[in-house]
Amino acid sequence: AVVGLVFAATTTATPLLAGFTGFVSAQTTDPVAKATSEMLGSYSVRFTILGVAMMLTSIFLMAGAVGLVQLRAWGRPCLLSWAVAKILVASWEITIAVMFHFDQMALLKEVVQTAPTGGIAGVGHANLVYVGFNLVFKWSWPVFLIIWLHRPRVRAEMEGWRR
Repeated sequence: AVVGLVFAATTTATPLLAGFTGFVSAQTTDPVAKATSEMLGSYSVRFTILGVAMMLTSIFLMAGAVGLVQLRAWGRPCLLSWAVAKILVASWEITIAVMFHFDQMALLKEVVQTAPTGGIAGVGHANLVYVGFNLVFKWSWPVFLIIWLHRPRVRAEMEGWRR
C-alpha cells in the first residue's frame, strides 16, 4: 500500500513534469522535443486523475489491511471493494499507457521521417508484452484476494470478528 502511494504521488506529479518539459522544449529548436512536450501536456489531466485514483485505492488498501490486522469484520468488505477498484484503476492505467505509447509512435513516425520502420514496429510488439505483463502483475493480487476472501471458511471466520 505504501508503494502504491509512492507510485500514485509520482503519477499525480506528472503534470509538473509536463510543465518542466514544456519549459525546456521552449528553449530548443528540436522539433521532436517540441512535439513530445505538446503530447505530454495533452495527457496531464489524465495522469492527474489517474494519480488521484491510485492514491485513493492505496488508502483503501491500507484501511482494509488495518481492519484485518485488528480482526475487524469491516476489513473484509473494505478489501473486496479495494480489489474491484484496483482492477478498474489498473485497467484504466493500462489503457492510458497504451494510448500514450501509440501517440508516441505516431509522433515518431511524423517528426522523424528517417526512422527505420522495422524498429518502430518492434516497439509496437514490445507494447503488447508490456500490456500483458501489467495485466498479470496488477490484477494478480486483487483477483487472489477476491477468491480468498470469498472462501466459505475465511468468510465465516471474518464474520465472527467484532465490528
